[in-house]
Amino acid sequence: MGDGTKGNLFRCEKVEPFWNEADQIVLNFEGIHSMTHSFVNAFVGNLAEQHPSDFRKKLVFRNCSPLVRTFIKGALSHAKKRMAT
Repeated sequence: MGDGTKGNLFRCEKVEPFWNEADQIVLNFEGIHSMTHSFVNAFVGNLAEQHPSDFRKKLVFRNCSPLVRTFIKGALSHAKKRMAT
């Protein structure tokens, strides 16, 4: 996967347009074994910041490798710190 610019582009084009309409959005990471920190921070971290009240209820992560899971947890932790300031 790409960098932060691509992460934001993916978020804006593939997830945000459906956020208000969907009850649940499933992100299937099957076949994705790694990604950059900047991509996941821009994609997942920004989603968490944009939608703090329903992020955990609406977004479902599937088939995450241990490395991808670590990156997602890091992005969420970073987003939480940014929201606290």
